[in-house]
Amino acid sequence: MFKKQLWTDLNRSSETTPIDKIIKNIENVNNELLNSSTSSNQSEIKKVVLLSTGSYNPIHKMHVKTFYLAKKTLEQKYNMKVVGAFLSPSHDSYVESKLRQDYIPIKHRRAMAELSIKEEEEEMNNKNSDFLCFDGWESSVNGFIDFPQVTLSLSSYLKEVIPNENILVLYLCGSDHFFRCGTLHSLRNKEKTHGVGVCVLKRPSHHEGVMPLNLLLKPYLSSIYIVETTMEEDCSSTKIRTLAKEGKSISEFVYPSVEEYMRNNKIYYE
Repeated sequence: MFKKQLWTDLNRSSETTPIDKIIKNIENVNNELLNSSTSSNQSEIKKVVLLSTGSYNPIHKMHVKTFYLAKKTLEQKYNMKVVGAFLSPSHDSYVESKLRQDYIPIKHRRAMAELSIKEEEEEMNNKNSDFLCFDGWESSVNGFIDFPQVTLSLSSYLKEVIPNENILVLYLCGSDHFFRCGTLHSLRNKEKTHGVGVCVLKRPSHHEGVMPLNLLLKPYLSSIYIVETTMEEDCSSTKIRTLAKEGKSISEFVYPSVEEYMRNNKIYYE
């Protein structure tokens, strides 16, 4: 059984949660606002940091690309500036309890996540692509921490290290996950009090039933931001594990450096 930990007992640092990209992007945003001829000013635009958690066992392209999609929509639709984002893998104890012999230790999950982030940045190759980082805090503490607490911890840390900026931390997830996981609702309506909210990625295959998503979320819309997308998640870590165990290529679903890493380190490949 994995051990749960309280985030209030644990301290983040720049070693686990790097903020260099955030600081650089905040400076760029502030300079753009100062030089802007539009009526929007610094106080009207929300500066946002995205966060997503999960096993990433292993990570695939969709895990990374959803950050870029969310950034584009939030900036175009909600008058926000995404100044940073963190990909935070779950603790080994949780992943092992869930996947047993299929679990990948964090040293490998971290390496593959960093390779994925690097490849996507190189593929995008523009000034707006340098915002996503690996966050090692959740996976390095002594026990499992659930994602609402990871979100609150990140917000608290950013308030401490960047005190002059009002940064909103948005937990990024799919609409299926939002409705399936009741603990996510603990983050609703906490934007003003705790500086956190939820960014819900709505895909066409996520059926809404008789009521549209925006109406279902109406009581929570003060801290819920919906990102509509035609992008379908035709990939899963489960599918990748199955293909790799069969010795097949997974290049359609992961970045080239990740497949190479898995083969070299005999992760599912013999």
